[in-house]
Amino acid sequence: MKKLLTLFILLLTNSLFACVCMRPSLMDLTAKADFIATAKILSVNKDSENEDIHNIQIEILELFKGPKVDSLKLHSRLNSSCGFYTPKNTTWLIFAYKGKDGMLSFGYCSGSETMSEKWDSELYSKKYSNAELDKLNASYLDKVKSKIEVLEYLRESKIKPINEFDLKPHFIDDCLKNIRGFGEKTERFSLFELTINEDLSIQKVLALKEFENEELALNLMECVKSRILVSAGKDKAIPNKSKIIIGLYYYPANGKRASFISKYSL
Repeated sequence: MKKLLTLFILLLTNSLFACVCMRPSLMDLTAKADFIATAKILSVNKDSENEDIHNIQIEILELFKGPKVDSLKLHSRLNSSCGFYTPKNTTWLIFAYKGKDGMLSFGYCSGSETMSEKWDSELYSKKYSNAELDKLNASYLDKVKSKIEVLEYLRESKIKPINEFDLKPHFIDDCLKNIRGFGEKTERFSLFELTINEDLSIQKVLALKEFENEELALNLMECVKSRILVSAGKDKAIPNKSKIIIGLYYYPANGKRASFISKYSL
């Protein structure tokens, strides 16, 4: 009985402390990360001083932000619900952050994603057919590709997202939900720069990249100009004017679902 009780407590503890990550936008990730790149993992070695850390050697394939480095720290935590691992010879989109020791590191909640197939046939074959797994992987890889397209655009256009006061823009009604059903050839994303006053009101909205569909672009600009509020946590004001960039993403029709615009790069 005591063994069963102990097992129950362990299971309960694991469920209570399951690893849960906030879901920052791609612009927030880009603003906060100190290093962003696609990279191939060349080697993975346990850290001699910390069992929750692995030292990895990488080959940068495409650099979007930060220094050209060949090594990173991986917060692996393999024996926890936050377990995270980057096997040798896999390719990743990495968002890494500089710690107090000056080292760049990433892990489960960093926003990093594999660029290889996520749904392994050996692990999921009992739950999904091969055709279903192919569809899941294709959808997942397309979403990673769309993020890379945004990062490439930011780099080529020399746009550097910043968010010094951790401002959070949000739509006050369903204006985005009403923008549906536009053509399939629409680009994947649009970008807007918001100039924020000290009292958190929006002084100016500037379109950095609009959709080519004129009706869609006009509807979206009206939605952004009139239906966005900005918050700064518990603060009612910020020390000085600031700017943030928001991305809005197009998702094509799928079956009976009409195309739609989202503030999340799903």
